[in-house]
Amino acid sequence: QWYQRRVRGPIYSFLDLAKMKWQLFLVALAARLSLNSGRMIFPERVYIKPGDTFSLTCEIPGEEVLIEKIYTPAEDLPSGRELERESNLIPIERFRAPGAGIATVGFTDATAETHQGYYTCVAYRKIGFPRVETATGYVIVIDLCADHDCTRQQTCVEDFVRFTHTCEGPDPTTSPPDAGNFIFPGPTEPPGFYPVCSIFPAGVIKSFNAAPAYYDLACTHVLAADFSPGGDFAQPWFVYGTFDQHDGNTAMSHMTIFAGGAAFEFQRGWLINRNGEKVPVEEGVPQNVGDCEVTFIGLHLRAACPHFYVYYDGIMSGHIRLGNSGTAKSSTEPVKGYTNVGLCWDNRSGFRPNWQVATPSGCEVDTEKQKCQDVMPSECNELKPSPFNINLVPWYFRGRGSHQSCNELNCEGQIPTEAQECALKQADKVNLHLRKVKELTEKKEEGACPEDECDWKRDLLSRGCPQENPPFQC
Repeated sequence: QWYQRRVRGPIYSFLDLAKMKWQLFLVALAARLSLNSGRMIFPERVYIKPGDTFSLTCEIPGEEVLIEKIYTPAEDLPSGRELERESNLIPIERFRAPGAGIATVGFTDATAETHQGYYTCVAYRKIGFPRVETATGYVIVIDLCADHDCTRQQTCVEDFVRFTHTCEGPDPTTSPPDAGNFIFPGPTEPPGFYPVCSIFPAGVIKSFNAAPAYYDLACTHVLAADFSPGGDFAQPWFVYGTFDQHDGNTAMSHMTIFAGGAAFEFQRGWLINRNGEKVPVEEGVPQNVGDCEVTFIGLHLRAACPHFYVYYDGIMSGHIRLGNSGTAKSSTEPVKGYTNVGLCWDNRSGFRPNWQVATPSGCEVDTEKQKCQDVMPSECNELKPSPFNINLVPWYFRGRGSHQSCNELNCEGQIPTEAQECALKQADKVNLHLRKVKELTEKKEEGACPEDECDWKRDLLSRGCPQENPPFQC
């Protein structure tokens, strides 16, 4: 057996529920104050034809507010701390000037190389909270009718919902006999996906909109949250991730879930912890914890909650899928709403580094820390993006988080442990599976993992403080 037994320590202390609820209240209150001051108005997605002239307008209603700038894709957005420092230096007169809460930028001769990408509007408040707020929009420069296959009798109509085009006019299949028997092929249907965020080993997170990012992580961070799901401020939900150094690199040891007034944790060693008590779980047998249904399935702890699903591999990786069992696939890019926060969207909190819940001594992180710049090792090549039709769903092809995670694990000559290799490649397969199939109902076979599944299970349990009777038979 390749695994090593480790000494089992005491159960991880569950973060004090009263304090966590108080923090939740403060963050929710901050969201309410922000909404009372006025929600930022900025287009989430704009389609522009090549060569066109276009403009973007950002507005934030309220008193003593200021649009600082609209950053283009070519400009570096300062960190939240830098923006907050800058806001404190601005004289009050600028906040009170007419039109301070609105700004417009204009562009001519649009090209994909120069103008396509994310635009970020930065706003400051002199009163209210948060003092710094951002809104992000994505500009796509494309002519969906450039290579259309419509006949001369038809008109090409761009379809920005499905990211394709349709042909309006006489159907060739019903044309007069002299038109021949040509059968017109309909437009290609873009594939649909489910919004999934995956937390990979070594500090890499692939967001709901498929953008991979590397973060400096320590202690507890907000992964995903919605202050007002469906417009209901009384039912906010949060998913926190707690990170440590495991096998010599950053790994997720806990996933803390708040939903429907209940709070519980998935912990390393496939343990469910609620209020400091271990919740026994049996493989394939669901049980209710608050408004969520939890079970151990496919080598993962799973929580099926009203607005989201959570999966934890029991050692260092996890996944969050938005929606419930009735959620349908979509080719439309997931867009961060004004009540959404967390690293599964971005790290632009404005007041907490990388969305840390708190920053006690020893938990400091660097928001400017750069990802590993080494050349990708050859063993990471198998984790490159899949060859779907990039023109149909361009947002889906922003990179594969597992590819960057592999790079981090091999950074500066490091050699990943067998556990890291197994966890990484299993997380990659689960991410792809959840984006296409919605739910995980069985394990995803991975050659990097031990041939004997029980070897993996026993080794994983030895790394945590599991329940008395393992949730599986070996």
